[in-house]
Amino acid sequence: NPVNREKHPTFVVIPQCPSGQWWTYNRVPKDFNRLPYNKNMNLSLTLVKEVLDQYLEMPEVDKSRIYVMGASMGGCGTYDIVAHYPEIFAAAIPICGAIAPGHLGKAKDVAFRIFHGDDDATVPVECSRRAYKELKKIGAKVEYFEIPSGKHGINFHVYNQPDFMDWLFRQKKQSRPGNPPAGNSAYN
Repeated sequence: NPVNREKHPTFVVIPQCPSGQWWTYNRVPKDFNRLPYNKNMNLSLTLVKEVLDQYLEMPEVDKSRIYVMGASMGGCGTYDIVAHYPEIFAAAIPICGAIAPGHLGKAKDVAFRIFHGDDDATVPVECSRRAYKELKKIGAKVEYFEIPSGKHGINFHVYNQPDFMDWLFRQKKQSRPGNPPAGNSAYN
């Protein structure tokens, strides 16, 4: 969107998971309500992290404004990469995603906006409810939006929220040594 691009100049990375693979586990979970704790990232998400690292080396990337979002499997990957590298991200927007809630314990300094349709037949809405409760419990800045009668494909509803872009670009990590601001960055 040219208007958003002018208002929020960004770098956007949009990885596509290879066919037959999964962002967070080696295969699609049989039961999203009983996800195992994922101690290590799988190869697909590890490769995304390597691409992200290349951008983080660029001086024009504002390391205090790194964002991640994804829907469905991408929502699961959003949770997972933040759980493994919370120090990188200022904000995360998982849409219809899932994670073993105990895995979020280190993500208290990441701002979250979680979205899920209450009629999602693919990833149960309870997955986002549990993630929200866990993030609240650890003191994270988190908002939860449950879309009434929303199915699994609520992406456009999410992206068309009136304050979507403004909320996202207001999120900023506190300055850390070695990470001077130099512009805006978005990881998607």
